Amino acid sequence: MSRLETQWDPPFDAPHLPIEIWESIIDVLAADPARTEEDEALNAHLLECSLVCRAWVPRCRYHLCNKVTLRSVDGLTSLIRYLTSSPDFPARVYSLCIAANGYYDEDQSWISQVPVRVPRLQNLRELELSYVDLRDQNVQFWKFLTLMSADRLRLRRVNYSLHSQLSRIVAAVQPVSLSFDQVWFVEDSIPGRPLLSCGTRFHRLETVEGSFDKWTSILDLVEGWTISGPSLSSVQFTDRASVADPSELWEDQFPNKTIWRGVSDMFQSPCCDSDSDGPLPAKVAVETGWEGSVRLLRTTPTTTTASERRRKLELEFRWDVPDYIGLVLPLISHCQFHEIVLMTDPVTSETSQPHHRFHAFDENLSHPSLATEDGKVRVIPAEETDSQYYKDRCPAEMILRVFPTCAARGILEVRCHDWECGVHPV
Repeated sequence: MSRLETQWDPPFDAPHLPIEIWESIIDVLAADPARTEEDEALNAHLLECSLVCRAWVPRCRYHLCNKVTLRSVDGLTSLIRYLTSSPDFPARVYSLCIAANGYYDEDQSWISQVPVRVPRLQNLRELELSYVDLRDQNVQFWKFLTLMSADRLRLRRVNYSLHSQLSRIVAAVQPVSLSFDQVWFVEDSIPGRPLLSCGTRFHRLETVEGSFDKWTSILDLVEGWTISGPSLSSVQFTDRASVADPSELWEDQFPNKTIWRGVSDMFQSPCCDSDSDGPLPAKVAVETGWEGSVRLLRTTPTTTTASERRRKLELEFRWDVPDYIGLVLPLISHCQFHEIVLMTDPVTSETSQPHHRFHAFDENLSHPSLATEDGKVRVIPAEETDSQYYKDRCPAEMILRVFPTCAARGILEVRCHDWECGVHPV
């Protein structure tokens, strides 16, 4: 008898445990508290368990359908067959990812069938669209997408030609959290109109986060769509590039009037008359890795008599790059900030000439339209400072030299010991 034909016997007299015990063990594996949402190891372990014997398959499938990824019409057909095999399975799907293969020129017509053919997923918490071209979706997709309501909506590497395509998805899914990961605007023959999503259309939306590799992607999104809603509390767009792309004209594109009008409209929505109305975002931020950050914030009143939340502007900028953040100030000054905070770490080098580069910043910051409640602008460190660098130089004096107009008017409030100054030790 060959080796393959030899019957295998356990080396010891192993007991035959009831299937209920094995299912309990699988349940414990699936409920591993160390598991994170992005951890794929759990699915791999459950797949291995499902290959042990047929009796283990139903319980493994029960947990494997928590997170589903659809990549083709065959996968869609297989999922429908599985979900309809038991009335309990649709309720087990918590996360659904609809992902094309990364090629926008391939047939994506099957994606429009997903909301129509998939049984109602009543416990769906997260919906992701990945590499989907919204221009190719038919009317059924938009009509039946309301059946896929979820708490989290993620749009990853999605193509769109009209901002209304993004707005319709958000209005259909009604998420609490919305995230963009590299969505791309594709020019169409018929230009779309800028959108102002006011009122209660996004009645559950609380947070919006966007992560992009190019500044122009943020520009395309924000200049055509002003996101607003009664529950919206935080909006943040991040440019992940560590340095500015030399092919783009940052002097024209970063202080773009349209994008900062959209940012200020998200912060001070035209749908609301004043901060006392309540449903206004506590944070609208634009973060860049190469230039700095502009954060429009609302803080809770410090006294019980104050009913209006305080508006705060945080500007984080680098000392050794061209100054574009200073050019943004006139575009958002109408928000009338109670408090302004500059976050920076002054440095000197032979190539940097901050005295000339911060001239526009100095003039704009000292303009009366940006006058704060107490007439001061606080300056604090941007990050953990190197005390050795300021051993023989005073950071406060360096800051006052590059902002001479603000210094002459007594606007800047800067304490050198915040940078662990060695010239003026505490």
